[in-house]
Amino acid sequence: MTFFTKRKQLFILVVVMVVFFLIGQSIVTNRKNEMLFEKSDNMENDFLNIEFDNSKANDDEIFVHIYGSVEKAGVYQMNVGDRICDVVEKAGGFKYNADKNALNLSEVVVDEQKIEIPAIDYGLENNSKISENAVNNDIINSGDGKININSADSKSLETLPGVGEKKAVLIIEYRKTHKFKSKEELKKIKGIGEKTFQKIESLIKI
Repeated sequence: MTFFTKRKQLFILVVVMVVFFLIGQSIVTNRKNEMLFEKSDNMENDFLNIEFDNSKANDDEIFVHIYGSVEKAGVYQMNVGDRICDVVEKAGGFKYNADKNALNLSEVVVDEQKIEIPAIDYGLENNSKISENAVNNDIINSGDGKININSADSKSLETLPGVGEKKAVLIIEYRKTHKFKSKEELKKIKGIGEKTFQKIESLIKI
């Protein structure tokens, strides 16, 4: 009788332990599931935050097309609030013949804006007849066939040895604020060194 009681007690003890074990396993499983759900929610929130931040970043970016007398024409990604001068800088700056006063460089650019930087017409193609006649008369009346570097147009200056389109433009730009007082002053122009000057010295006058 005592033996049966001990066996019964042992059986009850085993059953109780199994029950507690199953309850414990159930609690652990539920806790793991809760942690997985919390992690999933956090990941989703992080993803939404990333999307929101990217959206905000995209709102701050615009695309602007610049062409004409800039070194590297094209479409550039800019920031909201940038100005035309910022776009010009990103495009490598102005070309030598750019009309820098044609636009308001402080103007704020907008998305999909198209900016043309015009070139100054130095008379390479559409030189006015008045200007041409004035230069021609100056040469004819002098009787020496020399080119006056203070009054000759770009087309006439280009006939000088070693003086191409770019140097002719630089000469005209220089004399707008500094009238040539001597032939030697021509050497202040970028690209006109002593060798070039010796070639053209006898062909020019002031």
